Amino acid sequence: MKFGVDKIDYENDKIIVTGTTEIGKLKGVWKYREQPVVKYTYFIELSYEKFEKRIAKSPVYNFSTSICDDMIVFNCQVEDIDEDIYYVRFATDWLDMVEIESNRVQIDKGSFASFTVRYEDIWIYPYDYY
Repeated sequence: MKFGVDKIDYENDKIIVTGTTEIGKLKGVWKYREQPVVKYTYFIELSYEKFEKRIAKSPVYNFSTSICDDMIVFNCQVEDIDEDIYYVRFATDWLDMVEIESNRVQIDKGSFASFTVRYEDIWIYPYDYY
């Protein structure tokens, strides 16, 4: 997934980046030996270190990410479910596996869903830039 860095902040020993994906804003902890550069576009992967472990049906039928205070709201489509693992699609080239333990809401394959993660629990791993 492409991620354009808009802003860099430093919190304790962490580098926090805010940027733009093809579906919206994203913020998280930079996990790479090289410092990020503002206005550079990177290809990245995400890791969700911990979050509420709940996913809900979404009233919105599109892909998006947005920042709301300290939370990142992800709106995705559920492609498949394997026990506690949800395979969720955010864009053509962005498919993630998210572990949701004991979800109370039944979500079917093909449905749109949303979940939230605190920005400090999103780890951003760049693997290339241009």
